[in-house]
Amino acid sequence: MILEIINKWEKNKSKLEEYFKTTKQEEYQCYETIVRKIFEICINVSDRNCDNFNLDKLTVINDAFYYDGTQIFIIPKNDIQPCADDYIVTDTRYGSCSASDTLKRISMNSDETIPNEEQLKEYMTLALHLVQKMHWLSTNNELSIIPLKNADIVRKGFVQAMNGNELWINTQTDEMMKIVVKDRNIQRKLYCKYVKVTIEIIDESEFD
Repeated sequence: MILEIINKWEKNKSKLEEYFKTTKQEEYQCYETIVRKIFEICINVSDRNCDNFNLDKLTVINDAFYYDGTQIFIIPKNDIQPCADDYIVTDTRYGSCSASDTLKRISMNSDETIPNEEQLKEYMTLALHLVQKMHWLSTNNELSIIPLKNADIVRKGFVQAMNGNELWINTQTDEMMKIVVKDRNIQRKLYCKYVKVTIEIIDESEFD
């Protein structure tokens, strides 16, 4: 996560919520549209144009296997010659039906043109996840790390998305936790399930 982006999100997310609330769902039924709206409404709010991002140069990488795949979004700062560390990257996993695609599942929860309260909440959660997964393209940038307050950590949440070997867990505190699971069978068992993740610090002597 990027602290300055999170701060802008927190300050302007109510405007994005108003957009979802008052706009026909058919107008934002692709992930690229939602990414663009996040930047237009929540992030590109600086008086200095060079601090904003150039959506005309937004690049989408779409790696698909049949109808399932990953979309990667790369957005540069509004600079004549942006450097590698001026690009923000975020991504999402998508599928062919409501069982494997978050956006399709949300839109199918109601036949209403305008989203109901539950759909509105889910659209905002989807947007939040895209914001939380944002990072700078270059590894030269320091990533914002949430400090750990306790030695032992317990997180409960819902396995929201899969991306390769990565499982993304939406926790009760609206944090996104990423774990790497290489076993495909275990991935399938965990996907779309409620889970509890416990991290316990142990003595080096216990590690065999």
